[in-house]
Amino acid sequence: MPIINIFPNQNIQSVLDKYQKDIEAVEETVIIIHAGIYNQRVHVIGRNIKILGQGIVVISNSLGAKQIGHNQTFHTATFLCEGENIEITNLIIINNAGLGDKVGQSIALYLNGDKFYLNDCIMLSYQDTLCLGPVIQVNRDKTITSTPVKKPQLKKARYVFRRCTVQGNIDYIFGGGSAFFINCKINSVFSNEGKSYICAPCTNQIRKYGFVFYHCMINSKENQQDDYLGRPWREFAKAYFISCKMSSNLLKKGWNYWGNDPASVKKADFRVYQPNGKMVCQQWTLISDSVEDKLIDSLQRYFNISL
Repeated sequence: MPIINIFPNQNIQSVLDKYQKDIEAVEETVIIIHAGIYNQRVHVIGRNIKILGQGIVVISNSLGAKQIGHNQTFHTATFLCEGENIEITNLIIINNAGLGDKVGQSIALYLNGDKFYLNDCIMLSYQDTLCLGPVIQVNRDKTITSTPVKKPQLKKARYVFRRCTVQGNIDYIFGGGSAFFINCKINSVFSNEGKSYICAPCTNQIRKYGFVFYHCMINSKENQQDDYLGRPWREFAKAYFISCKMSSNLLKKGWNYWGNDPASVKKADFRVYQPNGKMVCQQWTLISDSVEDKLIDSLQRYFNISL
């Protein structure tokens, strides 16, 4: 089993490029990134790999979409990882470009593949912090979406997060993949727009699950702005919050339309199970005080995990 060590005086990408054959091989490869601050961008393409931060590991960059032009959101990621059966543990990944109204979208982490497992990681930015592929193929202005990934279309796209923190303000967890957040912290922070949206799924109609938050802490500052659980990036958006502890202003606001268009939610599947307080009633969403065992069993089978 190849073990690749990376130290703060090295460029992560240069080391990975040197060992690309190992990273894409059938045999498992372990990449150990040693404690330090790495001010650089990273693009990993591989399979059967474990990426482990040893000590406090910060990977940081500053790049907003407005710096590089129209339709360039997906080219802003500090850390882009593609492939299958990849485990990432104990990394802090930051895009510190700034608020979206100033710099545009700024992705910290972009994942594109299947069977990703993230443990004890922290992702920080403002607009579009965490992107979970696949993403839309055509923009609303009819232009073709520009992405740096090898496989823009994915039959399966499953991502599991345990004890992770994701922080942002506008659509800061977004994409078309299926993601299961378990015991995570989701933090909404200030936006100059006066609103925040945790998630913006563009779930494919045939995908069984979109974003699922399970026993998570969903945080936002009281009376700071209008904070929402999410809105549909495309018509078949799916997002469930199950047994999560939410700030009271999120319970009051619930979900929102895309672009203030009520038609945008007609085919969306938005649910909250066992909210920790009285939640606003929106006819196009589901609120339940109980969770059926068959849903939990189905989620475990779909994501191939045990809770």
